[in-house]
Amino acid sequence: MKDCIEYFFEWEGSKRIESFASEYLFHTQVRKYYGSHASFDWFMDFPDTKNSPLFIRFTGKEPVRNLNIADRKFTHHLLKLGARVIFARYNPDTDSFEAAPVTEKVNGLTTPPPDDAAFLIMREAGKTQPDTPKVARNKDNARIKIRQVCEALGTNIVKHLHLQRRFINSVLRPALHRHPSDIDTVCLSGQHLHIIEFKRKFPARNYLTPMEGVTNECIRRSVQEYCGKTYKRQTDIYNHLCAKKLVKVTNHSVYGLDAGHVNAARWYSENGLPYSLIHWEKGQKDRSRPVQSIEHIDTGSWNFLQEETLKFNLPYTLRFVGINFTFGKNSGMNGSVRIQKMIDGASFKKRKGVSHSEQFSVTWKKASYQQQIM
Repeated sequence: MKDCIEYFFEWEGSKRIESFASEYLFHTQVRKYYGSHASFDWFMDFPDTKNSPLFIRFTGKEPVRNLNIADRKFTHHLLKLGARVIFARYNPDTDSFEAAPVTEKVNGLTTPPPDDAAFLIMREAGKTQPDTPKVARNKDNARIKIRQVCEALGTNIVKHLHLQRRFINSVLRPALHRHPSDIDTVCLSGQHLHIIEFKRKFPARNYLTPMEGVTNECIRRSVQEYCGKTYKRQTDIYNHLCAKKLVKVTNHSVYGLDAGHVNAARWYSENGLPYSLIHWEKGQKDRSRPVQSIEHIDTGSWNFLQEETLKFNLPYTLRFVGINFTFGKNSGMNGSVRIQKMIDGASFKKRKGVSHSEQFSVTWKKASYQQQIM
């Protein structure tokens, strides 16, 4: 596990490690309920060209033939919609990542002999040269937190996350020239597919409404130029934007969604795939407890679907009310200012203290194929 932790020191921020841990443990709970009818480690990208969306399923060390029924059903559905699908895996014999495009045949799915994963995905994304990702800049206190989280998770989970992050950082990020949009969970209930996006975050207190004629990119650049490389309070940034008559600020409880996930949600809606967004509220910050977000791990009872507060957003209620900005460092990511669309917090259904089976039955019962996503 030591090599894995050293890798995280170099490539991942401490906040990202907490996020990966939460997502993995969320997958564990979903897998208990759905078993082989749940699929993970899918990624989606909308190329800059007019090509169809690109979906990538990373199987880790497992051969493609071991894909489960949810994987196969989702792949068939994507191909019928005209999307492109790639299966990728890690080859331990060569210590390399390989991939192949997927096509349909009479009796199932087929792939040609695998190619170098980075080369194939870069070609499918319409790129000619790989991009160079930036390494993390973890200070000593961040390294301490990374080590604590990894030790709480245990060797097997850390090795799984390490392989997944290697694939993202050395293959997907350079090939796509941006961070990929991951699909947290694809579930199969009966004959119906369902996409679940899981987020662990606090609600934001404000959203911005651009003034007439002002683009999101104009706002992003203005924030970037005003802040430069120095810290600025959010209130000061809002005042700066208002003084330049770029935005109006509204106080309201909202949740942000990055452009990649917004595009994905819209694509799912247009193509008959129900989409649910789950927010697990982290609770109040306690700096004396650096692994607070995964505090149940060491007891073996980490089951927030039963014990913690969840918020569900079902497709027909997803409503964007405005935008806001976020800095990559705030979520442990490298990069500059990002613009997010903000979802009205009131559109979430707040649930507490119910079992995961009851929780999911609510989602399935109310999910509609006639979603309306702005």
